[in-house]
Amino acid sequence: MISVHKAMMDCAQQLLSQDINPVIRYKLLKDVVGLSTDTPQMKALKEEVLASPLVSELDDEQLYDGSWGRFNSIDYTVKKKFPTTCIAVERALYIGLNNEDTILFNALEYIRDVFHKKVRVPDRGEVNERWPAFSQYRIAYFLELLQPYSEDVDQVWHTWLYIVQRAFSEGFYDHEKNQKAQREVFGITGKRLILLPFNFLLLRRNDIPDRLQHAMLDYCWERHLKNGYFWPEAKLHQLPESFYYNKTHRWFSSLEFFITFKGNSRYLQGPIEWVINGRSEDGLWDFGPQIKDPFGYYRYLSTEGWKKRQNRVIDCTVEILVILKKYLDSNQEQKAHHFTDQQSE
Repeated sequence: MISVHKAMMDCAQQLLSQDINPVIRYKLLKDVVGLSTDTPQMKALKEEVLASPLVSELDDEQLYDGSWGRFNSIDYTVKKKFPTTCIAVERALYIGLNNEDTILFNALEYIRDVFHKKVRVPDRGEVNERWPAFSQYRIAYFLELLQPYSEDVDQVWHTWLYIVQRAFSEGFYDHEKNQKAQREVFGITGKRLILLPFNFLLLRRNDIPDRLQHAMLDYCWERHLKNGYFWPEAKLHQLPESFYYNKTHRWFSSLEFFITFKGNSRYLQGPIEWVINGRSEDGLWDFGPQIKDPFGYYRYLSTEGWKKRQNRVIDCTVEILVILKKYLDSNQEQKAHHFTDQQSE
């Protein structure tokens, strides 16, 4: 853990010593170094972030209702900087905005209205028995992202926690019990079920019992060994030989998912070591030119793109630093929780 922390802080300080734009500086200080956003320094820096072209491009495409058009499904016949509201929200959060900023305040109000069925999204829905419950938790996921522990989300979150507890009641996944629980709660009678929304539940990971969370982690890990996570090849026991590889970013999706579990180090020590060893001679990370992602890349922190190698290096390094910080935090939480349990025995 100490070596990971040292590598992370050394790289963060190396970037902070450079002439970087305010969005990058703010993200490093907030999400990696861990400075409070309430300090005068951070408040002043936030004003510079809000005046950045990276914020302006989100503002320019946001519609009067607080959305960016379609909610979750991409219309590939239309060229837009941000093809869905979901993508725009995740982008805004990544560059340091929150629900007190006008862009995400308006987005939160829109998504809350969608959740309460006051407005309809322009996306085409599916016609099947699973769709209502699936779309409900998908909308709830973005409400929770924008406003953690939102009262609007409580019932949906606890409903899915109940279903997952039923599915893992014996300490491992039982498909038949999952099927019975979804039939009981949602009236699903067919063979096809709604995929268990682990990413949604993990937004409140401290409210998930440790035993259940460990069983969820084991299950997700075993599934990903067969099918990958999001990308079929992105299996964390089969890492690219070189970090500098045109598909390296696809493994980031797997890392980011598993890092959301507490106590993930029992599976991720090897992948994290691969990341640490992937630094270039200058001490920063560069995954090289990446194959085009059909869903787009929204982690860029420069308005100039990757025409300059240094912009790609900074984007890659910042993304890695945030992953390392989340890795350390999630495993520190697990240690602290076990220590508290032992003290109370």
